[in-house]
This record gives sequence, C-alpha cells and structure tokens, in this order.
Amino acid sequence: MTVNLTNQGTDKVSVSFGTGAATTVKVGFPATGDTTFQAVVDENGNPVGGKYNPAANTLEARISASGVFSVVDNERDFSDIRDKAQEMQDAIKILASKGIINGTSATEFSPDDTITRAQIAALIVRMLSVLDPNADGGFADVTPANWYFGTAGSSRRHGIISGFEDNTFRGDVNIPKDQIFVVSSRVLKTEMNYRVPANTAAYLDYTDADSIAGWAREDIALATMANMVVMRTDGRFVPDEQMTRGDAAIVMFRLFQKI
Repeated sequence: MTVNLTNQGTDKVSVSFGTGAATTVKVGFPATGDTTFQAVVDENGNPVGGKYNPAANTLEARISASGVFSVVDNERDFSDIRDKAQEMQDAIKILASKGIINGTSATEFSPDDTITRAQIAALIVRMLSVLDPNADGGFADVTPANWYFGTAGSSRRHGIISGFEDNTFRGDVNIPKDQIFVVSSRVLKTEMNYRVPANTAAYLDYTDADSIAGWAREDIALATMANMVVMRTDGRFVPDEQMTRGDAAIVMFRLFQKI
C-alpha cells in the first residue's frame, strides 16, 4: 500500500492512503508551546492522538485514514475528578484530549465506575489507531449489533484480546485487574518488543502472589517490571479486583507513554 503525505501550510498535512490492506502511518508535526493537551485532529476536529516526541520535538499521531490533519489545543476536564490523585487527573485529562478516552458525559468522567473488557479494548485500538469498524473477530457472542463489533474484531486481529476458550469475547463483563495487565503486556511485546523477565518471580513480590493465575504470571511480571502496575500500600496485587475507570486511565496513560 502507498501512503502520500503532502504539506498544506505550516500546520496542516494531507494524508492519502492508496488501495490495499488497512495500515497506519505515524505523522509528526513540529511542536510549539506546551504540548500536554495538544492533539492531532482531522478536518472535522476529531482528535486522533498526539504524543510528544522530545527527540524530534514533534507531536506524533498514528493515522489510519485519508484526510487533512492539524494540531490544536484540546484540553479536557471533568467536574468529578478534582478530588482524585494528581496522576489520575492527569491521565484522564491527557488521554481525553488525545481522543483516546471519553467521559460518561460532557462534564463527568465517573472515575469510580467499573470498566468493561470491550471498553478497555476500545481504548487500546484507538491508542494504536487500528480500529476497523467492520472487522469480524468471529466471536460466538459478538454480532454487528454490538457497539464493539469492530473493536472486538480489531482486537483479535492485532493480538490485543483473543477471547476465551469457548470463543467468546465477553465484552460487557467488567475487566479484573489481572486481565488489564495481561492485555497491556501484550501491547508492549507486540509494539515495543518488550520481553518477559527471566526472573519472573522477582517481579511478583506481592504478598498474595500465589493468587495470581499461572496464565497471567509472566505478563503481570512484565507489567510490574515496566512500571505499569499501580502499587497498593498493603503490598497485595489482588488479581480479581475489578478495575475502576479512573484506575484504568492511569494504566492506559502509562501504556500510552511507552508506545
């Protein structure tokens, strides 16, 4: 597939994808001013990313559709996060500004609500710009009527969430802590070539490490090594604990910073 990039002035770039399989291209814009809440947007003002690259002094976004793109200040805030830890507030506001995470309304984020498997998958496919709304993952419990049809299919296609042994996706199930870190580790391995630490046990120094399932241990060790895990003061991991939207935002922001 061919991709053509054309400058259209100092702050706009036209991206044109040729025919062929879906793909993405990373486009960098010259960075000026405070880039914290700046986003790369399409011609309709929809944010498509915008991560600052200090080595090149550019604001970068992964783009997967033709159009004209530019950089705007896009700070977002929510009235119900202001008593939360600063890291959580920053994660929510920055990810929202980049178009990766959404509030539950224009003014509220609902940080204490739980978050589902489909919602986490949606955050990651947006972050990687790999969403194909028509992707059919072949899951037994996903049909085109589900809002996450393309998210589920894109997740399977890119090795993010492969589903369960009975070929179900279970998109409406609230995601527990062990699953969100396994998914995050998969992204680190496929996108950034992270490797599972040889001394896995050394990174599972949790007081309840024996409660971590065998299928999750290597990926949780990797997530711990990569500083993806929000540590508890009691030293426990609690793999079955349901993630809140606020805690998930922290994990996703830490992932965003690494890819």
